[in-house]
Amino acid sequence: GILDPRFDLSDPEYPDWGSLSPEQQASESERMAVYAAQIDCIDQNVGRIVQALKDNGLYDNTVIIFLSDNGAVMNHFNSTPDVHFGGPDCWASVGVWQNVCNTPFRQGKGREFEGGIKTPLIISWPAGFSKSGYKVKDYAHITDVMPTVLELTGCTYPQTYNGHDITPLDGRSIMSSG
Repeated sequence: GILDPRFDLSDPEYPDWGSLSPEQQASESERMAVYAAQIDCIDQNVGRIVQALKDNGLYDNTVIIFLSDNGAVMNHFNSTPDVHFGGPDCWASVGVWQNVCNTPFRQGKGREFEGGIKTPLIISWPAGFSKSGYKVKDYAHITDVMPTVLELTGCTYPQTYNGHDITPLDGRSIMSSG
């Protein structure tokens, strides 16, 4: 229910699987498996944090903010043959499969298309939100996180500190958007 069902998959930017050699298929399969493992690792560890909060009675009154910096990236990093793909010394990307990760949006990180700039932002606060599943469909930016946290917590941003003027915050709270 996050995306409008009218959205189609974005246009593929990758070759037809059948046109790849067995070696290319093996390499691309490994690339996709490593990416899936990275996503699973994040998911498992967020789950561990949430469970620890619950185990310690802190979950209901903890604000959790989860976001991505940009869409998936196409660039290939660490293509040195002696660096094991998926190993700790490899900074890898999904390559041409970025389009699959970002669908239905086109392109990815480093590009001005929606696949490069639209990313999820999830805020959870069981004791603080009166309803769950609230969706803000307005644009937000990383600079909107601090004003949002200030609104959620009822705090204000100081204008001065130790006699020095503080630069006003950029951004706006996304809680007033809808």
